Amino acid sequence: MQQRIPMFIGVKNKIVGPLDFKDLFLVGMCGGVIIMLKMIGLTMFYFIILSMATVFVFFSIIFLNPGGRSSVEFFMSLLRFVFKPNIFFWRSPKARAPEDKKKEQMITPPKRSPEQVESPRLKELARSFQAGEQTEEDPDTYLL
Repeated sequence: MQQRIPMFIGVKNKIVGPLDFKDLFLVGMCGGVIIMLKMIGLTMFYFIILSMATVFVFFSIIFLNPGGRSSVEFFMSLLRFVFKPNIFFWRSPKARAPEDKKKEQMITPPKRSPEQVESPRLKELARSFQAGEQTEEDPDTYLL
């Protein structure tokens, strides 16, 4: 039995032209804001300027997709960036140089030749590594 597989799961349903429900809701909000501006009793000059700005803002929210994301996601990222910034502290390399030298001196062990090793077990291991022999404890391991 064959099943039908939906092809466009991530595509939103378009209601009017290129607008889906969210976009139509934003167009309605834009109209509501313009009606409120008219009811406030502004002069015609201020009403036209503010209504043009309102239309510009709402239609940019509806139709612009910066970075392939919706405008709502973009504005949420912008608010997150503004109110919760990452703080990075920079220190000059000159200030770090003495600390790095101290760390290098502490990390690097003193170099010893195989003749300077005191323990007899270590001498035996060093000799077996040089000869490529197997150790007594692990006869199954082969030294390369």
